[in-house]
Amino acid sequence: MQADLEKALPLLLTNRFREISMVNVPEFKAKSKGISSLVVGKDIIIENRKVMSEVFENLKVDDFRSINSQFYGCAFKDMKIKDICFGSGLSQSVYHDCTFENFDFFSSVAGIALFENCVFVGVDARQFICKEVEFINCKFSGRFRKVLFSGSISTAKNQRKRNRFINNDLSNVSFEDFGFRGGVDLENQKLPPNNDFIYVKQGREFLDFKKSEVIKVSDSRLKDEVDTIIGIYMYKVNEGQDQLYTSINSVPKNLKNAFNWLFSEYLQKGFLA
Repeated sequence: MQADLEKALPLLLTNRFREISMVNVPEFKAKSKGISSLVVGKDIIIENRKVMSEVFENLKVDDFRSINSQFYGCAFKDMKIKDICFGSGLSQSVYHDCTFENFDFFSSVAGIALFENCVFVGVDARQFICKEVEFINCKFSGRFRKVLFSGSISTAKNQRKRNRFINNDLSNVSFEDFGFRGGVDLENQKLPPNNDFIYVKQGREFLDFKKSEVIKVSDSRLKDEVDTIIGIYMYKVNEGQDQLYTSINSVPKNLKNAFNWLFSEYLQKGFLA
């Protein structure tokens, strides 16, 4: 009975502004009253609210969701979240001048959101697939385990066709499984200055040239593998991401030799910006 009631509460209170006692999250700190938050167990839902200068601190949360809400000057510190949707629903949630510090999270669906002038310090992004998320003047440091930033929007529900990704500093991020898609302008971002990643400014031109060169490869197996990896990167280019940012760690083991052949000139010179 209790479990059924907890499942029903989010539906019963949708679009109503009530302040609910925060069960099992006593460490939550709010500087002001009146935040419309629904907390059931360790779930936090903030819906249709403008949240000003609040501190979310020392929290272990199962599910964190923002629905059509705006956060201004808020701090999210020392948090571990099993699953977070930064912009649930059909409207964009907005984060202005917010700080995410020691923020450990997994996001199965990032949602529709805008981050502007935000700072991410020491984050651990276990998964952060951003298909309808915009970043403007943000600074990142920490670990990106499985992260995707997309410049284009494929869903018809969103009125805008592009995600803005402008003047972001990613120079202190440790990338693992990471990718840019759909035309993110890498010339307008600050990327990590290391030798682990390769940056190709004109991907289509580069791949077309390599396709003409691979016919000279005598090893038939290597040739087939190179054809395969060229097809993988050409798919990304055809989706709009002409600027390629990649690493040998992003390809399967059976294609590593093909990767080394394809990017041999870049590997010799190291990271090219």
